[in-house]
Amino acid sequence: MYADSRALFAEGLWRLEAKIIISRLAESNATLDARLPADCPSAQPLAQATRALLDILSVPVFVLRPNSEILDSNAAGQELLRVSRAFRRHQNRLVIRRAADAAAMAEAVNRVAARGEPELIRFLTRQEEASALMHIRPLEGEPLVLVAISELRAPLLLAAGWSRAAFGFSPQNAALAESLAVGHSLADFATAENLPIGTVRTRLKKLLMQTGMTSQASLAAMLLRASAVMSAAEGLRASPNGRK
Repeated sequence: MYADSRALFAEGLWRLEAKIIISRLAESNATLDARLPADCPSAQPLAQATRALLDILSVPVFVLRPNSEILDSNAAGQELLRVSRAFRRHQNRLVIRRAADAAAMAEAVNRVAARGEPELIRFLTRQEEASALMHIRPLEGEPLVLVAISELRAPLLLAAGWSRAAFGFSPQNAALAESLAVGHSLADFATAENLPIGTVRTRLKKLLMQTGMTSQASLAAMLLRASAVMSAAEGLRASPNGRK
């Protein structure tokens, strides 16, 4: 991260972040005041909590200027720039490798910053590295936008062994669970692991029993939801009471 990026967050964005957090938590926590003044001493820790929350998520999130200059990102955003075949940093700007998509994204970021209205833009092509959804929303009171990216065909940016940490699966069952979570079939997994399909079905039954799910589809959906807070940047370890 650049030094001026951190300074910008310390001097300005943390006030907005504090307001956002307060508005979300006030209903469930009566001790929080939704009208907390911007200079209240407790606002800064709340901003730090926002950053920690964003780093937990496996969804890449960026803060951009209207010209797509990257001011900051969560941990998943940094990982995206490291491994993605579609998105990259060029002259400190977030860009897409395909020229036409890069132009469309730059126009959308600038438009959202100018109009203050969120947009969802889609890059849906037959090329694996170019299929993505991008949610762009303005930051109130600042000439900046918040961008969340979902690459539709790229591997999810998940922590190694995340399903073991979350559910206490055995290594063998965790491998199947994580395969199902990204849309693979039992046959796909059996082929990739060189296993009899009967063995894979037995592992599926164990996963269903352990999670309380009733079908392969419901299990895959549940695992995908769980993966949202399993960022690849996080070091995870199983809960002491996790079942094996």
